[in-house]
Amino acid sequence: MKTLIFPLLLLFLITTSCRKDNNLEHNLELNPTKAELIFPENISECVEGSITSDTQSEVVFRWKPTENTENYELNITNLILSASKTYSTENTELPVTIDRGTPYSWYVTSKNNLKTTVSDIWSFYNSGNQTEYFIPFPAQNISPEIGEVLPSNQNSVTLEWDGNDLDSDILEYDLYFDDLNPPDIYQEIIKENRIAGLPISSSNTYYWKITTRDELGNESDSNIFVFEVE
Repeated sequence: MKTLIFPLLLLFLITTSCRKDNNLEHNLELNPTKAELIFPENISECVEGSITSDTQSEVVFRWKPTENTENYELNITNLILSASKTYSTENTELPVTIDRGTPYSWYVTSKNNLKTTVSDIWSFYNSGNQTEYFIPFPAQNISPEIGEVLPSNQNSVTLEWDGNDLDSDILEYDLYFDDLNPPDIYQEIIKENRIAGLPISSSNTYYWKITTRDELGNESDSNIFVFEVE
């Protein structure tokens, strides 16, 4: 009987150890939490960069640390050129040299070996010499939320978005809306930041974006937003 107890005890210890290892692996596979952006602030003029030349300055991008994260990717987009650059770091701040007198958007992706989580997208204007006007920031969607699934019995939708311009001189919007990606123009010269009664049908995916135009004719395009109908 004694000779049987020891092998059983050994088997129990081995099994328990494996369970602990599996739990550890499970913890490592959790989604990283969403980064909370700090600086440059959203919808603002950044005046705190270190000037490196007549055309460029160094700006320190900062965000709060996230859980279940091994490293971060900082994505910065020049909104005039529609050109993006990505930087990898294990820190929660990163100095980057960018153009002066230029609007940018940025976001942070929290990463581990298997999974990623993307932060909100913020926009700012990097201060430059003799700024006479500001280009509108890309519109941000309010409703429907990105990836939202609407019920199958809903046959119309109201789109809402948020437009911002440091000059406060937004004139109008154009809406692109379609069940194809990229969407085609749907309506031009919209004076409000919402439009109601757009027809939708079940088992479809819809894409939309907004062009924002100011009084001087400067324009910016939003990202393409998407929602589904059951």
